Amino acid sequence: MKDRKMPFLGIGAASIVLVLAMVCLAVFAALTLSSAKGDHTLSKKNLERTSAFYQASNAANEQVGAIDEKLWKLYRRSKDRIPPARL
Repeated sequence: MKDRKMPFLGIGAASIVLVLAMVCLAVFAALTLSSAKGDHTLSKKNLERTSAFYQASNAANEQVGAIDEKLWKLYRRSKDRIPPARL
């Protein structure tokens, strides 16, 4: 009976490759989760800043409209009306 010698790249090498592949997949999964969490946080900050900008813009436009309305009322009451300039 012949003794069979185990080849150099046998079950042990396959196990090492499998373990390394699993570690790489776990690292990539962790990096993906970290990146997704960072993107989510950045999106929340961007949403808050954009909402604050549009709220401030709306408030400013309302104030400008109120001032414009008051100016038109004063203009209509005045005796010395100057016709608006035409472009």
